[in-house]
Amino acid sequence: MFSFTIYDSCRMLHFSHFIFFGLFLIGALSGNAQADTVRMFGVMCDENTKQRLVGYSIRTLKNGAVYSTQISGKVSDYVITMPLGFVYDVEFSLIGYLGKIIRVDARNIPEKYRASTFELEVNGTLFSEREGFNTKILDEPMAKAAFKVKSGSIEFDESYYKERQKIVNDDFERLDDLQKNAVLRQKEFEAHIRAGDLHMVTSSFEAAVFSYSEALKIFPLDVDAQSKYNLAVLKVAELLEKSWIQKQYLILMAKGDSLMNAEILIDAQRAYLEAKRMNETNEVKEKLYLVDQALKQLEKRNEYAALVSSGDNNFGEGNFEASIKDYTDALALFPEESYPASQIEKARKALENPRRLIVETMPFDISEMKVDTADIQPIQKVVFVVNPVSKNRAGIERKEYRLGNKMITEYIIQKGRYQESYRMVEAKNATYYFRNNTSMTQSLWNQAIASFEE
Repeated sequence: MFSFTIYDSCRMLHFSHFIFFGLFLIGALSGNAQADTVRMFGVMCDENTKQRLVGYSIRTLKNGAVYSTQISGKVSDYVITMPLGFVYDVEFSLIGYLGKIIRVDARNIPEKYRASTFELEVNGTLFSEREGFNTKILDEPMAKAAFKVKSGSIEFDESYYKERQKIVNDDFERLDDLQKNAVLRQKEFEAHIRAGDLHMVTSSFEAAVFSYSEALKIFPLDVDAQSKYNLAVLKVAELLEKSWIQKQYLILMAKGDSLMNAEILIDAQRAYLEAKRMNETNEVKEKLYLVDQALKQLEKRNEYAALVSSGDNNFGEGNFEASIKDYTDALALFPEESYPASQIEKARKALENPRRLIVETMPFDISEMKVDTADIQPIQKVVFVVNPVSKNRAGIERKEYRLGNKMITEYIIQKGRYQESYRMVEAKNATYYFRNNTSMTQSLWNQAIASFEE
């Protein structure tokens, strides 16, 4: 039998309260004991009173799965029998105390040692719960034992145990320091909270985040401080998002204004609508109203132009009643326009005297005309009176006359109440051709005149 003893009972655990385990007895025993197993047993005591603890829970995990659970008795305390070949985590816990884990690696044991039972006596202590202690430290095992070929026994890793012990020690020292300066630390904590609250009221959210984080450095587990900190962080995020949204809003508004000034109304409306989705302000609502009014006015103006164009076509073809209706509808859209009113008057005169058709052209100075006949406009006001040959047969009248320094050749074709005029104007430097006061090319003029003189 191999054994190694440090202490023999809880009464001998008189060192610092940072020593967790008072007895490690590791060995291989033969005889009636069950072979191929590790038998772990011992007692647990209160770290402060050194009195045995009763009713604490021992849960054993075998390769991560629950292997056994038990509650310590008043006399026998705990005994765990663990077959070789697995890794065991033995968890000790008791209400009001900090729990701990001991890991036993029962793998990789040579066959010649497996005929005996390894007995492991572990007497230790549990600490009473302490506010502020970082319990995450205890998520890792406080001690690890594994088989050592050199000794032929299961041994605890002393360096690992000391390392874990130091981590626990440091946290208890932190709590001791806090307790010694409890009043001062509480005042400092409250000052940071008050500063954070004030920053929140004034919407200085980044400063509030800093103040609350300083408070959490003092009391990391304070629920109220953590809640305030989270809210301040959320406000900072919202502020950054609003800043980006406002920037995009201003860009879209500027784009809409530029398009509006250029009278690109549909695109301007799209820009304002996108800006409205970013931030529904009175400004963007007013812009949308203005662009809507401009679009309606444009639609109205287009309708007016279409009616005037239709009226002009009907007038030119002698459909005076239809032209009067078109001009009247156009005048209803824009009563201030004089052109539809004057055309209505002309059409009515034509209806009153069907034998007299007055064709008027707009004043124009031929000296300003370009040579390109496509750009030529009617010359100056001229009145022609034509007497048709018959109501049912077309009559053609040819006239030649001089008007100022221009020689004019004109053909007037009368078809019932409808007439067409073709004019050739020979000026000093160029010759121009017209059909019903609209410029035409020389080739079209020649084709028309050839048909008249056949």
